[in-house]
Amino acid sequence: MKITKISIQKNNKERYNVFGSLNGQQEQFVFGVHESVLIKHRLQKGTTLTDGQMKEIQEEDQLAFAKSYALSYVSRKMRTETEVENVLVDQEVPMQMIGEAIAYMKERGYINDEEYARSYVNYTMSTTNKGPNRIKMYLQDKGVKDQWIQRALEIYTYDQQLETARAVVNKNDRVDRDSIQMRKKKHTDRLSRQGFTFDVIQEALAQFDWDRSDETVALEKIAEKQLRKLQRKYEGRELEQRFTQQMMQRGFQYQEIQAYLNKQTDMEE
Repeated sequence: MKITKISIQKNNKERYNVFGSLNGQQEQFVFGVHESVLIKHRLQKGTTLTDGQMKEIQEEDQLAFAKSYALSYVSRKMRTETEVENVLVDQEVPMQMIGEAIAYMKERGYINDEEYARSYVNYTMSTTNKGPNRIKMYLQDKGVKDQWIQRALEIYTYDQQLETARAVVNKNDRVDRDSIQMRKKKHTDRLSRQGFTFDVIQEALAQFDWDRSDETVALEKIAEKQLRKLQRKYEGRELEQRFTQQMMQRGFQYQEIQAYLNKQTDMEE
């Protein structure tokens, strides 16, 4: 094949369209090529290429494309090796070329999963209320190896985790809405979802000031509404039983519920 024309692509100034003809036939588009490959092989009008040379050029062009695309991808923010691999797969780059492109990026420090993990842990522990398990899941999803995750999580000490967990409890506690038991359950569920370990959760709850007077306020507020609702359908012994059952399901103690009912009876008399 003899090259008859080379032109710059309109949408990418680093790529060129190569046109040629075979045995004097009509000129046609042959392949696109990156500038670096064009220069390396000294491609110009009049150059004659064998099938083997064209295959070699196209393979090198695929690698040049993979490197260029990967560099652009990581220039916007830090990326993991798996993220780069996935985006190149989406671009239909052959796996061999992907491997070479990733090796190129790692050699030059453009991809560094260990540093990515450290950076993410530092950022997340200082700007969010996420616990270590939530951080670990995120990094695993990004394809970071467990050894880098564990090493990075050493930054997030037990005391720092406890401080964050306590802050979450203080921020979200609602003393007038639930029993102490129910409040503890809600805090446990929330902290567990946010990725804190059982030990940290239990310690954070143990250090919280559980004022029993708050539970009395909550009981009276909830009980008044619940009793009024049940009185529309029930009375007498059945009313007391259903009321007691529902209040116990919300975490209130049997003795406290009975005290409330006795108080209501005294007021009615």
